[in-house]
Amino acid sequence: MFTHVEKSRKLQTRAVTQKKNTENYGHELVDNRAETIKQRQSQEVASQGQSSSVRTAVVARLFDNQVVQRLKGAKGTAQEDKPVPYTLNQEFITKHVANNIGEAVSVTEARIDTGGPPGIVAGTAPNNLAKRADWESAIDNSDALVPPAGEWSGEDYGDTSDNWEERLVKVEVNGWEAIGTKGNVTAKVANNKKYLGGKWSVTNCKFDEKSDSYIDATGNVSVDISHLTS
Repeated sequence: MFTHVEKSRKLQTRAVTQKKNTENYGHELVDNRAETIKQRQSQEVASQGQSSSVRTAVVARLFDNQVVQRLKGAKGTAQEDKPVPYTLNQEFITKHVANNIGEAVSVTEARIDTGGPPGIVAGTAPNNLAKRADWESAIDNSDALVPPAGEWSGEDYGDTSDNWEERLVKVEVNGWEAIGTKGNVTAKVANNKKYLGGKWSVTNCKFDEKSDSYIDATGNVSVDISHLTS
């Protein structure tokens, strides 16, 4: 009991002392000479500039430390919520990769030479193109899950499974849009908002002898991007 009272008195004394110190600080004398005011203002400006620089550095540091997610493994795979390796296969590169507006035209002309698809051959549908690095950057910034929800389970599909999917991941890529008939193709700068599709695979699922079934969370996912669609 006595100890408790003594502690309370000490806390009250400390609070009174802090209050007095605060009040004394609030009534300190201020040097209002013209040269002092000018010096103080210069210091404040410098301090504000430094604070701004520090804030900028902190924001930049936070931005640099952001984790960029690419296609992620779906629940039940070894890469659940982790990056999944993918490739842009040669078919996709041949149809949709260009490095400048001139290449966008020539790539589309070559595609027309193959005789399909009908809309591009007839000049009624555009061909969408971009630099390979830009397609890959868009995929790397996606958090789409593969295999798509409900498409796969280790228990159901065994040690190897794959499927073709028309729309695996939605992307937005700055590039070009080329359209026209053979010899009359023109291209313009465009923001391509499309879906990428192709084949996903899950391999090497482990088999559990005790349960006589394949085990979820052991299959490795990979994706092969082959086409573009709306």
